[in-house]
Amino acid sequence: MRRDQDTVHLTDVEFTSLLRYDLAGLTGPLRDPAVDFVDNTLKLTGKVPKDLLPDSPELARVGGYLPDTVTVRVGGSLRPLRPGHGALNVQEVAIAGFPVPASYYPMALRRLGRRDEPGTEPNEYPFTLPPGVASARVEGGALILSPSNQ
Repeated sequence: MRRDQDTVHLTDVEFTSLLRYDLAGLTGPLRDPAVDFVDNTLKLTGKVPKDLLPDSPELARVGGYLPDTVTVRVGGSLRPLRPGHGALNVQEVAIAGFPVPASYYPMALRRLGRRDEPGTEPNEYPFTLPPGVASARVEGGALILSPSNQ
C-alpha cells in the first residue's frame, strides 16, 4: 500500500488476523480480538480481565458469576479524525452477553485505555492508523484503507 498508493479492501477475517498478529497494540487490553463487518458498521469481540470492567450496579449483581476474563462485544462505526487517525464511535456494548447502558461507555473506554483526543466524543475510542494509511472506513461489509500521499 505504501509503495503502490493503492486503496486496500480487507474482509473481517483478514482484519482480524492483522489485529491479532500485526496490530496487537491497537486493541489495548482486549485479547483474542475478532471483527465482523456488517454493512457500514463493525462489531469487535474479545476478552478482557474482569477487573477492567466499569463499576456499575448492573454488573455488580452478576460479577460473582463472571469468570476472571469475560467476553466483550463492541459495535459501532469508524470516523476519520485527521490523516492517520480515526475513532471508533461506540454504539453498543455487551459484556458476557449482557447489554451495557450507553451511560457507562465513557468509563468503560477509559478503562480499556482510551486517551483524550481533540474532536472526539466520550463514546469514541481514538486510534492511530499504521504508517502510510491516511483513513479507514467500513463500507459494504469491508474495511477500506486509503493511502496517505507520502
